[in-house]
Amino acid sequence: MKTLHPAAIRSEPATAPGMPFIDAAGVRCVWPLSGAGAEMVCCGGKRKPGKPYCEEHLALSMTPAGLAREARDASKARL
Repeated sequence: MKTLHPAAIRSEPATAPGMPFIDAAGVRCVWPLSGAGAEMVCCGGKRKPGKPYCEEHLALSMTPAGLAREARDASKARL
């Protein structure tokens, strides 16, 4: 598995087209870029097999800062 250094990871991959979450869910990277609910736009990049994110966003989600962000976002989503 390729290891990415957290400093080299961008919040939006250079090739990310961005797409509505509803169109990306289950088939493309669903890393949120903007909006919420029905208006959420996510990365839309190519997902890693069996994962919800592209390679760059998957690596970012595994950093302490990424894990903290996911927990914070999940908490907000439940409200």
